Amino acid sequence: MKEDARFIKNEEKIIEAFKQLVLEMNFENITVKELSERAKINRKTFYLHYATIEELVKSLEIKYCEEYIKFIDGLDIFHDYKEIIKRFYLFHIQKGEFMDKLTCDPNYEYIRNQMINKVKESYINTSIFEGLDKYRLNIAINYMHNTTLSLYKAWVNDNKVIPFDEIVELNYNLVINGLSGLTKKD
Repeated sequence: MKEDARFIKNEEKIIEAFKQLVLEMNFENITVKELSERAKINRKTFYLHYATIEELVKSLEIKYCEEYIKFIDGLDIFHDYKEIIKRFYLFHIQKGEFMDKLTCDPNYEYIRNQMINKVKESYINTSIFEGLDKYRLNIAINYMHNTTLSLYKAWVNDNKVIPFDEIVELNYNLVINGLSGLTKKD
């Protein structure tokens, strides 16, 4: 049944309607009724795909996390960190306003944190942090993620005024060098 063209088309309509509603309202205000109306399907069709809106969100979390992890696959956190930052920004830009809303809006913090935790787990399961105890590992991963995430949010909230290559460079320099990364070098 899940291979049926109509089933796939309805799945796409549900996801697109959900993305539109996220841009318009807070998650807790999105109902199956409103989502179904926006997708131009009946509620029974929605329930053929998902038991709840939360299940829809969970499937999108998994989908986007898997896509992002694949997008940065093969990069070494120590040698390719600037490229990881660049790909983080590119991934969000490619996903558009919906991803920016999930990333930057405090009303979507729970969803964002679920996604962050999935990505963090992918780092923990690699050998790049071999030799660190779990406490130092936790600090290192949180530092990398929270710094880049905070800078990305600031960039979005400032309407992405700083050019892309410049914000990636700035982000990298701040992560690697701290505030001294802001000073111009002669």
